[in-house]
Amino acid sequence: MEIIEIKKSITFIEEHMDKTDKVYVSHSSRYPFTYYNEIGFMKINTHNIIYGKHNNLAWNGHEWISDTTMLSNDLSLISGRVWFLFTKNADEYFRMQFLKSYFELKGYNIIQEFHATGSDVYLYDINNQQDG
Repeated sequence: MEIIEIKKSITFIEEHMDKTDKVYVSHSSRYPFTYYNEIGFMKINTHNIIYGKHNNLAWNGHEWISDTTMLSNDLSLISGRVWFLFTKNADEYFRMQFLKSYFELKGYNIIQEFHATGSDVYLYDINNQQDG
């Protein structure tokens, strides 16, 4: 079983984020992220944190995958510079791949990324005026 480690990813985000940046915390990252926030490990402004919702699973004929409808709706409401934090847990890999494809189709590229054992971070600058 792979260890889920988000402390290094949180530290990376804090060291590189601007004051107005937002942090999108995937559903599987929520509990360890909240724990580290509550014990004072990090100093990220709580107003800048977006918690991802739990997505239902859907059977695609071969395997259970995350239903991307809610994730698409969440992503469409986000703007500005956003750090996306994902754990490498359960179907998080699928959600992370969906996020990357979603923004690529909209013409957004990853500005910065970081990978640690058990977690990944991606920074996007989402300008909703670009959508059309």
